[in-house]
Amino acid sequence: MMPPYRQTFIFFLLYFFSFTLDEEVTLRNLGPNINSPDCLETFPYLSPDGRTLFFSRRPVSGGVLENIFYSKKNSDGEWSPAVPMEIFNNSNRNFVHHISADGHQIVLQGTYGDTPSGLGLSWSRRTEKGWTAPKAFRLPGINPFDWMNFKATLNSDGRILIASFAYDLHLSRRISEEEWSEFRLSLIHI
Repeated sequence: MMPPYRQTFIFFLLYFFSFTLDEEVTLRNLGPNINSPDCLETFPYLSPDGRTLFFSRRPVSGGVLENIFYSKKNSDGEWSPAVPMEIFNNSNRNFVHHISADGHQIVLQGTYGDTPSGLGLSWSRRTEKGWTAPKAFRLPGINPFDWMNFKATLNSDGRILIASFAYDLHLSRRISEEEWSEFRLSLIHI
């Protein structure tokens, strides 16, 4: 059996290098249910089943406030009107980094609760009652410049968070249903 750190590295390579720079991309307006004339829609993230689109909206008038919205694709292939995800929105920059393969874990930009901030990373689980309140990951040693090129993803079983910042990969492991380990530098330098 392959050691977990090698599995994680292979996952990372497949995830980040599965795109080529030579591909042509055609932008398409998804209609008034998604695209708003008063906002910029950013950070799109399609759920693993392809039926839910998560994205952030930022007012064209400026500012750093970005709120997370979602829209569901109906049987005709049309997107429903966008709905704000109030539990994930605060007065800062909010967007989705990753959704687990089963669609029940989400990794978010920002921190919530008593000390909301656009700098930080949080996670939430979907339960029968809806999404849990976001909980912050502990991110020691991260400076504000790291957030400019920060990206996070979960491995396929949702037990390892892989974050790319400060030119290195950092890992956090799920300790229990409610707790994650502190980030540690992986063995891989990028």
